[in-house]
Order: sequence, then structure tokens, then C-alpha cells
Amino acid sequence: MNKLETFFANQKTFNERQAKGIDTLVEAITGVSSDIEALNKKIADLIAASGDLTPEQQTIADQLTTDGEALATRVEGAAATLKGLDDANPPVVPTPEPTR
Repeated sequence: MNKLETFFANQKTFNERQAKGIDTLVEAITGVSSDIEALNKKIADLIAASGDLTPEQQTIADQLTTDGEALATRVEGAAATLKGLDDANPPVVPTPEPTR
């Protein structure tokens, strides 16, 4: 295989890794905004409730903590994937051989 063919093969592999990373990123962040809105609504509902904290409200609050932590883990994973994509270096274009 000559230098150009090697470069094209390496570039194709790089592109495939980038595409897979982007697909993973899209999957990880799909629905994050609506999940945050849902968590915020539950928080607002708990704040609006009058009186002492009921066992049912405590269960909801505990679930909010669990769901918030899971969402944070998802977003952190997406951030790590994005950093990996950003840090990846494409193959170097070969330089032509000097003519004699």
C-alpha cells in the first residue's frame, strides 16, 4: 500500500470512529432537556405543596435525587464523549516524495 492509500484507509477509520462517537453523544443527550424540565416541575410541585412533608412527598424527593444523579452521570458521559471527539487527531496527510 502506498502512502496515499494508507492515509485514506486511516482517514476512513478515523471518520468511522468520529461517526460512532457522534452517534453515542446524540444518544446520550437525547431527552436531557425534557428530563430537566420534568425534574424542575416535580420540584416546583413539592415546593408548592403546603404543610409538612408527607411520606409520599419524601419518596418523590428521594427519587428526584436519584434521577438528578442519573441525569448528571448521563451528561458527564456525554461531555467525556465530546472531549474524546474533540481531542482525536485525524491522520496526517502524507507529503509528496521529493522529485529527483
